[in-house]
Amino acid sequence: MIHEWRSYRLKPGAAGNYLALLADEGLPLVTRHLPLAGYWLGETGPLNTIHHLWSYADWAEREACRASLATEAAWVEGFIPKAFALVEEQENRFLQTVASSAAFEAIVADRRKPHPGRAAGKPLFAPACAALVSGEP
Repeated sequence: MIHEWRSYRLKPGAAGNYLALLADEGLPLVTRHLPLAGYWLGETGPLNTIHHLWSYADWAEREACRASLATEAAWVEGFIPKAFALVEEQENRFLQTVASSAAFEAIVADRRKPHPGRAAGKPLFAPACAALVSGEP
């Protein structure tokens, strides 16, 4: 198993717009193709930074998933131009698990689950913990 940790440093003040675009348009598109394990907005270290983790069985799965996403016109011609206008810098790292837990293994097992877009009228963040809402709590 390989894990891909991507970080996008956003323009100052753009995090809300980026996350709204992701919740409304991006998640339903990207999770049809890529195996999402998690998404975070950094509160320490470099600010205005979004981190996401993709977990693949191997390099062949990663290549197939990325190629499949590249055929998604709504992603390539819709989401990406809007989202990347808010991004200043990208960084990508490949990680290998050396120790795990039952909780992480459950996330990895569920990584291929498509995520719906945010329902109309639903808040962007969960009120109790400032987490991005994806689906029903």
